[in-house]
Amino acid sequence: MEAFKKASEHLKQKMDELAPYIPDEEMPYEGRGSLSASSYLPYWRDLFNDRQLLVLATLAKKVKETAERYRREHGEDYGRAVAAALAAWVAKHVDYNCRATQWHSGNFQIGHALTSRGIGMMWKHAETNPLVKFSGSLSGMLKNVVDALRFSAEKLSGTSGSVEIRLASALSPPATARKYSLIVTDPPYYDDVPYGELSEFFYVWERRILEDFFPQAFSTSSCGCLGVHRCVRRQVSRHFLL
Repeated sequence: MEAFKKASEHLKQKMDELAPYIPDEEMPYEGRGSLSASSYLPYWRDLFNDRQLLVLATLAKKVKETAERYRREHGEDYGRAVAAALAAWVAKHVDYNCRATQWHSGNFQIGHALTSRGIGMMWKHAETNPLVKFSGSLSGMLKNVVDALRFSAEKLSGTSGSVEIRLASALSPPATARKYSLIVTDPPYYDDVPYGELSEFFYVWERRILEDFFPQAFSTSSCGCLGVHRCVRRQVSRHFLL
């Protein structure tokens, strides 16, 4: 409790510096219960206690500063790729370091916030230590991102050494004689799960890191759909993999 109190005091002292990286958007109310936490916690920042906000806002700030440094030293494309990779790292840790996590007593590990296909109010949430080797820790989440990068570079690349991404309907794929190395489908569960609303859980953090690197992707006028956060992930991923 003393450590938590100190973290809360430190957050207040650093608020002017960290406030731009703390998500203050209102959580969308979802009547079917997949976002039941919004009945108790109206803003996305409310899903995190002070110690978690201190860790995540500091991490987001450092990630953005690091990506900006790489952009200055190595060029625009390299900086954007670094920003996209590190923003994914932050988002994965957000999923394990919030007030919506669960504790799996059977195998003694933390379950991430979206374990039950929704975000609920957990009266007894588990809080991970981000600096030790444990479920949801920074080292584990970074390994996940690096493994994905390695797979993309080594397994998805053809003889040309590049990745071509096509967006199309899985029901009516483009007529082509070429074979696809990988087909990824957006789960067609209609309104059973509000994927658009749930993705905002990550979007509000990633926007604060990536908006300066991908301004067009984060503009609501960049496409005509309501799920702008989905399009952001597609555009950022396309640049990242290419």
